[in-house]
Amino acid sequence: MKRFMQNSPKFLSMFFFFIIWEGVALYIDNSLLFPRVSEIFLSLKNLVASGDFTLILWNTLSRFFISIVFSLILAIIFSVASYRYEVIGFLLFPFIIFLRAVPTIAIIIVVLIWSSVEKVPIVVGVLILFPILYESILGGIKNVDKNLLKMSKVFKVPTKRVVRDIYIPSIYYSISSNIPSYMGLTFKVIIAGEV
Repeated sequence: MKRFMQNSPKFLSMFFFFIIWEGVALYIDNSLLFPRVSEIFLSLKNLVASGDFTLILWNTLSRFFISIVFSLILAIIFSVASYRYEVIGFLLFPFIIFLRAVPTIAIIIVVLIWSSVEKVPIVVGVLILFPILYESILGGIKNVDKNLLKMSKVFKVPTKRVVRDIYIPSIYYSISSNIPSYMGLTFKVIIAGEV
């Protein structure tokens, strides 16, 4: 009962959302532009009942995870390189700004021209997520407590332990609060690339 009371505001907000949606759908009265809630659930039911649903879902999720893994690997490599060698950071700076500023639809169109349709969602997902992760990881590395690093040198702590116990927690702290946003953005971009 206590848990229900704690979650009741969320249920009420969802209920309110569906009421507003239904009201707007009835006002517009055009299923193509703004379908009713019942029509959405009916379409979802038909989609789930179709034989291709599992395959489509698997393809989308696989592209989603591939994009995240590639983006994370590239972001770690380039952020560490930028931290170690300042010139790399200067060279990457305009590309990072460009990727963050360009609209997603423009990237989708360009990638579609240069690549095959099957690769578009993954490439677009990486191009959108990479600069965000790069900046977050680089910020986490730069924000490492310098006193801890000095202490690790004084006590001759092995590099592996320094990375594991100092750098990784700082990087995780830098990106952890934004992980849901990163995943949501990547998923939306991949869906847009598939469409």
